[in-house]
Amino acid sequence: MTNAVLDPCHYVRAVTELGEKRPVLTSRAIYNERGMKLLDAGVRVDTRMYERLIEHRLAVPVEDCLSSEPAVNGRVLQEAAEVVLARWPLLAAMGAQPKTREVVLAALSSLPLPAPIGFSLTLARESFPDLFEHAVLTALTAGYLAWSPVARRHDVLLACAAGLLHDLGMLHVDPILMAPEKHLSAEQRRQLYVHPLASALMVERHHEYPREVVRAILEHHEGTSALPRPLVRGDEFRVNIVS
Repeated sequence: MTNAVLDPCHYVRAVTELGEKRPVLTSRAIYNERGMKLLDAGVRVDTRMYERLIEHRLAVPVEDCLSSEPAVNGRVLQEAAEVVLARWPLLAAMGAQPKTREVVLAALSSLPLPAPIGFSLTLARESFPDLFEHAVLTALTAGYLAWSPVARRHDVLLACAAGLLHDLGMLHVDPILMAPEKHLSAEQRRQLYVHPLASALMVERHHEYPREVVRAILEHHEGTSALPRPLVRGDEFRVNIVS
């Protein structure tokens, strides 16, 4: 099920196409699961590498082995949030109180971003800007909903993390799914239905994100609780993001 959900072909295609526009480098050597080296560290990745990467089952997810600068980090997220707030008056009104705005922006800019997550967010920002904006919008909305005068800042941070990362799995689906006017095939619908699980799989292996965040991502669409749930590492759940 994991391999079916995280079909790498669309993700790798997006990565190699990004490499035609800006440097995408291997931060470490890439091996297949049998130990064969496919690419050395420090190699620039572009469309010429697509077939080589896609015909092998990799030892680790490809995003663990890639970097591209400038990468998404806390400063980039805060700048993106400021742009979004200027574009969406309703969202700005939610954070009209200076304290609320300060707490939520501070949480967003201080989110832990392991290198593979940072790279995936960079890929989204550069190749799928609408998806990246949606992630920032959801992170801000989740943070505003979590904040109250008696809330812990840590809870706001968890909400922002779940909002920011909830659709990361969309990088593993056919990009045509992001065109709302497209009539979807049964296979494309299956990809769309399982993207919360794909997102959770991408996030749950990083210890920086607690089980509350993983479960919020997994259940962010109505009905996803019926999916297999090996990722939920406990029943406590304080943050629930729906988009």
